Amino acid sequence: MTEEKSPQEKALEFAEEYEKAKGRKPTCVPLGGGHDIESSGRKIEVKGRSGDWRNIVLEAQSYKKMKKTSRYYLYVVTNLSSEDREDWRLYILNKSAVEKHGVPWTDPRLAVNPSKDEREKYRVLYPLSMWFTQGDE
Repeated sequence: MTEEKSPQEKALEFAEEYEKAKGRKPTCVPLGGGHDIESSGRKIEVKGRSGDWRNIVLEAQSYKKMKKTSRYYLYVVTNLSSEDREDWRLYILNKSAVEKHGVPWTDPRLAVNPSKDEREKYRVLYPLSMWFTQGDE
């Protein structure tokens, strides 16, 4: 009996396949490296979601890295509960996407009713309309 992969494991695998399809050379980074994949100069943090989503909060560490360099990317793979990989979606956020939409880096939008701890842990909420999707970047 094969063990079911977690959404995060599926997302990492999908992100690696995407990078290879784009002609880049992805390698996984050991836990604690601050990102999950390095690929032809890119540093990629990968998040997996079982279902669909509309917004995601950006952790303070990721926010700082993305603000500093255009080589840092956040990939979110959604709909991973579907057995049909055609249903899976990859959303990509990096400095260029943020600046393209004119969102100031000090944008205070946060998750709905965040606690004080969440306000310190999470920095910015970027709407889905700002993200590149598979093939757009």
